[in-house]
Amino acid sequence: MQEENHLLVIEETDEGAVNIALLNLAVDGSDDLTAVRELMKNDPSSVVVLLIPGSVADKNVIAEGIKVGGRAYIEKPISGEEIKKRLSRILIRSEGK
Repeated sequence: MQEENHLLVIEETDEGAVNIALLNLAVDGSDDLTAVRELMKNDPSSVVVLLIPGSVADKNVIAEGIKVGGRAYIEKPISGEEIKKRLSRILIRSEGK
């Protein structure tokens, strides 16, 4: 597991490709969405989940995050246990694709 800025990589392949990543969106979200674009460009099968502060969880931010490659979003604040549960459901959905 590695963390860089707002990106938390949860799982990597042996070759270093990202399988699962949580992206903690900043208030403006702009640089973070660039990170999603880069991840998806490098490996379109990556599962990127956006963590969105409740204060910016509007439809435009969510839509843009999904448009650039996010598979799902989770609105903060949220407990670590709830994140695990939701990630599990997201991964099950992603495997079906």
